[in-house]
Amino acid sequence: MVPLPPNELERLEALHALRILGTEPEAHYDAVCRTAAALFAVPIATVALLDADDLWFKAKCGLSAAGAPRRLVFCAQTILSDEVLVVEDTRTDPRFADNPLVTGEPGIRFYAGAPLILRPGVRIGTLCLMDRQPRRFAQADRERLRDLSSVVVAHLRLYEVQAERERATADRHAAILGQLAEGVIVTDAEGGITFVNEAAAAIHGVARLDVEPERYSETYHLFTEDGRPHPPLELPLARAVAGERVADARWRIHRPDGSRVLAIGTAQPLRSGEGQQVGAVLTLRDDTARESAERELRDLNATLAERVAERTAELEAARIQAEAANRAKSEFLASMSHEIRTPLNGMLGYTDLLLDDPALGPAARLHAERVRSAGSALLTIVDDILDFSQVEAGRIALAPAPFALAPLAEETAAIVRTGAEQKGLNLAVAIGPGLPACVVGDRNRLRQVLLNLLNNAVKFTRRGGIALAITASERGRLCFEVRDTGIGIPAAKQHLLFERFSQIDGTIRREFSGTGLGLAISKRLVELMGGTIGLTSEPGVGSTFRVEIALPAVAAPAAFEAAPAGPPRHRPCRVLLVEDVFVNQELGRAVLALGGHTVDVASSGAEAIEAVARGRYDLVLMDIQMPGMDGMTATRRIRDLGGAAAAVPIVAMTANVLPQQMRDYLAAGMQAHIGKPFKREALLATVERWASHDGASPVQHA
Repeated sequence: MVPLPPNELERLEALHALRILGTEPEAHYDAVCRTAAALFAVPIATVALLDADDLWFKAKCGLSAAGAPRRLVFCAQTILSDEVLVVEDTRTDPRFADNPLVTGEPGIRFYAGAPLILRPGVRIGTLCLMDRQPRRFAQADRERLRDLSSVVVAHLRLYEVQAERERATADRHAAILGQLAEGVIVTDAEGGITFVNEAAAAIHGVARLDVEPERYSETYHLFTEDGRPHPPLELPLARAVAGERVADARWRIHRPDGSRVLAIGTAQPLRSGEGQQVGAVLTLRDDTARESAERELRDLNATLAERVAERTAELEAARIQAEAANRAKSEFLASMSHEIRTPLNGMLGYTDLLLDDPALGPAARLHAERVRSAGSALLTIVDDILDFSQVEAGRIALAPAPFALAPLAEETAAIVRTGAEQKGLNLAVAIGPGLPACVVGDRNRLRQVLLNLLNNAVKFTRRGGIALAITASERGRLCFEVRDTGIGIPAAKQHLLFERFSQIDGTIRREFSGTGLGLAISKRLVELMGGTIGLTSEPGVGSTFRVEIALPAVAAPAAFEAAPAGPPRHRPCRVLLVEDVFVNQELGRAVLALGGHTVDVASSGAEAIEAVARGRYDLVLMDIQMPGMDGMTATRRIRDLGGAAAAVPIVAMTANVLPQQMRDYLAAGMQAHIGKPFKREALLATVERWASHDGASPVQHA
């Protein structure tokens, strides 16, 4: 058993004050690990932080584990001293010879660790080197490892400074909230009460609301508005801690002096900038006087007309509130979509690059493919929820324009072809005779419907094939059919398919996953386009989904080509990538390099303007949400430069994907949009399509 440092409580307090445990990976810590592994030629390097019972890796190189029990790790010995701990052969060291990390996986034979000394005597973790072979470690090596550990400590002290700033900010906020007329109660993520202002204490009939969180209900005897004991978990603050927003809730408080008040309040979760829930807040006021006044008014207002008028007013208020809630929901979903898409861009992009590495071993390749599959599934869920929210809110506006039928069919099928081929499925596209070459309709929404049907066909088909056929229906409409040889659907359950969040049974949900929104969204979109959608299916034989839409024919194929004319050039281009997130900068640079393109990176809108003013680019890829100047402002400023800058194509590359946002990019002077996470083929095709063309064409989706 490794002894504890004599100042263990002080050490743990300093570690927890940093608020770093469990945080996301950060580039500078990862860079230190990679540098240490390369400098000392070891396969394993970690930045490890030692909590009371566990070791947690802030950064690691050569290990898959996120941490280990403290009782097993070498670092527990390292933090007992300011010196570098070196074990050149663990099997000959009695402290570690029987350690499971030595006798089993990962089979550590060599260890060197430098303590991370936050301040004198306070060692919160280690910078470690490990090898599966014994090795020597000279004094000069110890000094170099100590120097690297000082780099880690310097970054950790930034966390310390940030934590102090947050505490100061919290104190200022507490002072402000303390002066409000409304009561305010704040909790942490677990529901522990962290702040109560004077107004909230007064509503409860005390000078200070100084009570343990778990005894709150017991102390103040809370009741529902109609007098029943209030279930603790249904209280507004408890519901907000669970992630729910509660508006205008009412409950009664029986105060210590025997008086009773009616409280009304709103509770909602508190979230960090990354979207993580960090607590909850309840604002409340004493509504007793208003309740008494309303009671007197009801006694006086005995006529039916007055009751009807009152009810009408209540309904109108409820309608306005519901609309406001719906808007808030849509805005929240759009924000969450952006926040989820941004890290997904790095995860999926780097996974694709990793899978392109021929040196990747079979096990690692399998793991990477599973990461890509999981990320793609998450992206589909985000897209489905966002689309359904827009449909529910009635915010989907069609954008009819001329387009060609054949390219639409081929492009849509191409998106799912790889997935079909990986399952050994044949995918065919058939366009019937006598159909118009070009029609007028919302190409993007029609493609979304067909893509959803094709994706479902691939998902639910184990063997055989899939076909997309376009024909003319008997009613003069165009008929789009997606046929598969999949599992089929019983007739009694087919009506469930187009209901939201619906799958025909739990077995299918467990085996194939999904939100159950795709077909509901497709049905709404088809109906919005004035069409119908239906299916015929037989279990064990397959299914045919049929979409009928009236799409008027147009004669001139040139009318619908909004992108620059001419075939892709397939030649190297000079591209300016405007992106503030380092991970996305490196990913974009790597993917564009695969296409043979030269890439300059600007980390802000201001840097982008300077770069375009200095040099000539074939294309600018512009992020939208950046600190300081955003991408749309930067685009307008670039257009104002005149000359070549006014004509350079600018493509929005962002996690913002709503139609209104697309229109905003067009108004700002952009030509195209590629969403994050982007597919490598789509990005390279976009570069080839737009490079060196002028900036006059409208925004296109890539």
